[in-house]
Amino acid sequence: MASVFAFGLTLWIDNPAIEPNTLLILLFAVTFSSWMGGWGPGLLATALTALAAKWFMLPALHSLALQNYEAALRFAEYLTISLFIVALNAARRKAQAKTEDARGQAEAAWRARDEFIALITHELRTPLNAILGWAKVLGDGRLEPERQAAALDVIGRNARALSKLIDDLLDASRIIKGKLRLGIEPLNLLTVVTAAAESVRPAAAAKLIELTVVSDEAGVEAAGDAGRLQQVVLNLLTNAIKFTPERGVVEVRLEKAESSARISVSDTGRGIAPEFLPYIFERFSQDERAQKPAQGGLGLGLAISRRLVELHDGTIEARSRGEGMGATFVITLPLPAKAVALSKDTMWRQMRSGEFQ
Repeated sequence: MASVFAFGLTLWIDNPAIEPNTLLILLFAVTFSSWMGGWGPGLLATALTALAAKWFMLPALHSLALQNYEAALRFAEYLTISLFIVALNAARRKAQAKTEDARGQAEAAWRARDEFIALITHELRTPLNAILGWAKVLGDGRLEPERQAAALDVIGRNARALSKLIDDLLDASRIIKGKLRLGIEPLNLLTVVTAAAESVRPAAAAKLIELTVVSDEAGVEAAGDAGRLQQVVLNLLTNAIKFTPERGVVEVRLEKAESSARISVSDTGRGIAPEFLPYIFERFSQDERAQKPAQGGLGLGLAISRRLVELHDGTIEARSRGEGMGATFVITLPLPAKAVALSKDTMWRQMRSGEFQ
């Protein structure tokens, strides 16, 4: 459009003082097209204006042939200047796009930082307020003896919750920095699963939840970090109990296949919304529509669990038929023949920093 306008303007001008410089008007068309559109429109404008200039302005007129050296030189100058303008504008647009992208990333990072600070402040304040409040009541001596045990239980429970939040933050930091290390050694997965289940059994009993451990084998031998694998199963069980209503059912199942072991944690809880399922293992991801204020959490547990499982060359996936239909998390780990080769010469293996999202 700019080329057509510029060419029409050159034909309309009938002034001997201006006519020798009408090619400049066509250059403005090239400049405008490349400024607004980049390489494609700029090259198209260059081609159209060059053809028009040769056909109507440079001898021999109404011919694409060049009559003399001066006409050829002017045509070459026009093409060179036009292409230079197009290249400059294309580079400018590319730099501008990078700048805008960097600005967008910086703004997103600042927003994420502010949201994280607000979230961590809230999550840390909740148990701290409970601990400080009950400690003050106990210190004042105003509490009846029969209620002191309950107060100490509240303080202990909130202290453990606070410790869990700090541990998650430290683990997330280690993973991001590439400093999380595992001690790989032979282990019995049934022992790991049973230990995790026993840790959450009091919480399940408080909600009258039926917690069962099912295994096809007396023991499944693998290679890995027992403490970290127990942390993964414990996190899945904690979530299952947290989001399962009273008198629900939570089941941990350990199965052995030909070349892998599978640990599944199933519950009859609130389930997972289909649109949230693809994001459930991302950092700070929480289903806010179903989240209750009392349930809280930083949204780090599942992200950490996924990285710990992947570090064992395993996989973890979440399944749910929808809200109110319960959820199942399945961990698949390699069995000894493959797992021992995972780290046969060294007992330590380092996490790669770029994979934690």
